[in-house]
Amino acid sequence: MPSINIPNGIERIKSHTFYGCASLNSIIIPNTVKGIEDYAFYACNDLISVDLSVNVQKIGNYAFYNTKKLKKHFAWNKQVIVGRKNKSKIKYRTNNAKSKDGLRSGKGV
Repeated sequence: MPSINIPNGIERIKSHTFYGCASLNSIIIPNTVKGIEDYAFYACNDLISVDLSVNVQKIGNYAFYNTKKLKKHFAWNKQVIVGRKNKSKIKYRTNNAKSKDGLRSGKGV
């Protein structure tokens, strides 16, 4: 399972949904997702890329913990509530520029 594109219409990624999915490399989270619950991607050892939607408002405790290859995932603004053991993996963007990794950020995206 190298890549997952969460379907539109999903509003939250439930607790433990991808817990321990060692072969998961990347995930694209659509604009309909507003929350990622506790331990959702815990111990996804091969996860290297997460494209968060502009509407994510909360990332639960340990949601991305023990994802050793994941350097950073991006929260679109500082209004996102970030649970325990995720802060070292969050990088905030507040402008509308496209980053070096090709992800677009900011309002109106």
